[in-house]
Amino acid sequence: MNLSPTKLEPPIDEEALKAAGRDLCAAIQEKGFLAYWAGGAVRDRLLGLPLNDIDIATSARPDEILPLFEKSILVGESFGVARVPFGGFWFEVATLRTDGKYLDGRRPEEVHYSIDPKTDARRRDFTINSLFYDPI
Repeated sequence: MNLSPTKLEPPIDEEALKAAGRDLCAAIQEKGFLAYWAGGAVRDRLLGLPLNDIDIATSARPDEILPLFEKSILVGESFGVARVPFGGFWFEVATLRTDGKYLDGRRPEEVHYSIDPKTDARRRDFTINSLFYDPI
């Protein structure tokens, strides 16, 4: 039996994370796009629980996000998701969208980008994921 030690992550500086998440949304909004915290971070904020990460939902398409933030990478190109380094943290930034038919019950056949948060919220698989918060 292998009992190798588990790597422990240092505690997250929650105030720095929230400030970086707010400033990232501000930077995206300054370019004329919508940008909100989405999902679990919104739930945890409402419940007064500690934040471990913040996902961002935006009206900007991936090809509009990547040039704005050096070292950004696509992690879900077909779904409009980029990972953006900002303020010492990595954020998943997802483009608002609508989904086509689900043939396998898991992945949509096609994705259409949207600028409407309400439309995006309707397609999300879990109620918490449809929560949005504008930190600005």
